[in-house]
Amino acid sequence: RSLAAMLVGFIICLIFSENIIQALRQPLTVLTPLQAPADAAAPAPENAPRPVDWMVTPPFEGFLVQLKISAYFGILLALPVIIFEICGFIFPGLKAAEKRIVRMMLGGGFALAIAGVSVAYFAILRMALPGILEYVPEGVQVNLRLSETLSVILKVMLAFGMAFQMPMI
Repeated sequence: RSLAAMLVGFIICLIFSENIIQALRQPLTVLTPLQAPADAAAPAPENAPRPVDWMVTPPFEGFLVQLKISAYFGILLALPVIIFEICGFIFPGLKAAEKRIVRMMLGGGFALAIAGVSVAYFAILRMALPGILEYVPEGVQVNLRLSETLSVILKVMLAFGMAFQMPMI
């Protein structure tokens, strides 16, 4: 059942993979100008953000990134079913008080994980990425590899989701 749920989640996420990738790109939007200057020949102000583009180098990178994102988010989508199946296996051996504690831990862990991912996505990445890219020397064009950039974004979100589990531990 868990594998079937992951497969269904993968297929759903594969259909919406472009939307997921665009949502993951949102922390980078603070790096691009909101509107193009009226006079293209006029020099941009020094503190104006420079546009950042994603690039792919190997021919299959874009396709593989869509598969990878679909797999990650498919597992995330199937996580309630997976946890339900694990609990169905473990709960018969637990006492009523232990079951109550496990349910409380699962609910609290889920809420804290969502809080951690939200903090990473809406605050940390939006502040950290522009700060990191400020160290790129003048005259150097910033092109970020699609797979590496998404990997960094997902790792930061996962790390914050895990770090927010400390109160439960």
